[in-house]
Amino acid sequence: MEDNNIKIKFTDIVGYEMEKESLKEKVILPILYPILFQGKRAQQTNTILYGPSGTGKSYLSKAVLNEMVDKNKFFSLSFDKIINKTIEQRIALIKELFESARKQKPSIIFIDEIDLILNYKIEEKEDTQKFLNEFCSYISSPFVNEENEGLIIFGASNKPWDIIPLFRRKFRRIIYTSLPDLNDRKTLMKLFIGNNDNNITDEDLEKLGNLTEGYSQGEIHDIINMAIKSTNSCITFENIFLSLRSIKPLITKNDLEKFEKFKKEFS
Repeated sequence: MEDNNIKIKFTDIVGYEMEKESLKEKVILPILYPILFQGKRAQQTNTILYGPSGTGKSYLSKAVLNEMVDKNKFFSLSFDKIINKTIEQRIALIKELFESARKQKPSIIFIDEIDLILNYKIEEKEDTQKFLNEFCSYISSPFVNEENEGLIIFGASNKPWDIIPLFRRKFRRIIYTSLPDLNDRKTLMKLFIGNNDNNITDEDLEKLGNLTEGYSQGEIHDIINMAIKSTNSCITFENIFLSLRSIKPLITKNDLEKFEKFKKEFS
């Protein structure tokens, strides 16, 4: 579903109105208008996006980047950048990331797939404590580390309960990206169908919206994309229904219960 060439902005993202407003307030505005966020109004707390896979966390982070006037003030770290790297190499990567961001202050650091990054080991016997300690020291608040004044740090996680407590405590604000509701699912289907020829009625959308309860934004995209590819002419209810039958939601009831439990404990 990801396309690095898409210049997605907040207005392009269906739903997540509260989440978008929170990111604008806590992440974007302090960078665009730093003079307004000084002294007691300074942003001192890191933010984490969490929710099931496919619920738009990566899209929201891309939107943050594309809402910025100076994109050189946006820095990121993702799991794919640390694969097969030693602890020393991982520490060096973190150091380089923060040193680069500090030179561009005020700036943003986005850390994707936090739970995977923290729990990654090349070998099972590997002791990652040194890496964890170093990483925690770098994301400390400006009260602890003055070099972080002017840095806005936010991250994303599919499994926030797998983030070690020491690290999780560094992120005092949490934003839950839940599965789309009925209205959002219908809107998403219309958006993904786009200008492709179709005879989908409002009644069809209502039926499909109900049938896709429990599906993520990414899975709804895949359903519509499969339906488009399965026909050389007009997209019908039957095309989408057949695609839906072959793509099942990956998020289970137990998964959702874990997210709700985490939300209650840490909100």
